[in-house]
Amino acid sequence: MKDLSFSIVTPFHNTKEIFFDPCFRSVLKEKDRFTDLEWIIVAHNCDAESKRMLYDKISGNSFIRVIEKEDSLRTPSSPRNTGLKEAAGDYIFFLDSDDEIADEILVNLKNSLAEKRTTGIMPDIMIYQSSVVRGSGQITPAALSLLVGNKDSVEEISDDSKERGKLLYGAGRQIWSKIYRRDFLIDNKIAFDEKIVVGEDAVFSAECYKKAAKIYIHPATGYIYHQHEQSLIQGVTAWKEEMGDGFFTDYIDGVCRVSEDKIDVSLFLLEALSFTGMLMFRKDYTRENRIRILKLMERYVEKMDLTTLPNNPDVEKTKHFVVSVYRIRGVEGK
Repeated sequence: MKDLSFSIVTPFHNTKEIFFDPCFRSVLKEKDRFTDLEWIIVAHNCDAESKRMLYDKISGNSFIRVIEKEDSLRTPSSPRNTGLKEAAGDYIFFLDSDDEIADEILVNLKNSLAEKRTTGIMPDIMIYQSSVVRGSGQITPAALSLLVGNKDSVEEISDDSKERGKLLYGAGRQIWSKIYRRDFLIDNKIAFDEKIVVGEDAVFSAECYKKAAKIYIHPATGYIYHQHEQSLIQGVTAWKEEMGDGFFTDYIDGVCRVSEDKIDVSLFLLEALSFTGMLMFRKDYTRENRIRILKLMERYVEKMDLTTLPNNPDVEKTKHFVVSVYRIRGVEGK
């Protein structure tokens, strides 16, 4: 029986060397411990200087392959889909070009997967912990999911709609907190929606959660997410009129559509409404902007069932904020 292999897929768009270097070094460190590894970097709409830096950096590392891609799209979905098509590993690990792989995570995951393989079960998704590094250097655990607490063993997630829905809360909706079995993605024709500007990974995650037969949570920390001025999330709040309403609604509609009746989206909607609610406190948003957003969010407020939310301090805090911003009546005491 052959060893399990991994493919790392990284979209790269003019990432500065100061941000790419920690990412590069973290993968090289993992390569020293893990031989069955390929790294596919998709250089997407990059300028000549960025491409030169990238090729100079990876020189001499045969396990790294750069694919240059030029198109009119401005999101990571296009290069991620290209990387998925080219990947040959048994499992896919998505890594942004300014983030890091945590020490020994691939070995830890491989060992856990090898144990599962002896029982004839191969998880479609393996979820792990992650950490956030802010510009100040502060490191904090990411709120992965309500199902991830102080676990010390690999545990299976049931296919109950509310349990799967909990996975869409916090960093659980992001693609960088998990690995995916490549054949599972291929067999189910799962790919990134290239039309969605923001939140495309939430839609991808929801579809995976809906179709996965086996999902496991691993207690190890596997990903280090860096939040700085070049991070995509930092630009999310920079909405402009010409972006249109889809900036706010496309990813929410996408998650609701692919979830159907298989995943309870109430927790996801709660967090989406919280995020949009916080945007309305920006000083550069006009009164007209705020009214427009409130009207856009009305249908999601109606779709969300606040009475079914789990009893959790973080959820209660978010619920209180959403209720106050959107003036939802009749649930203040629930």
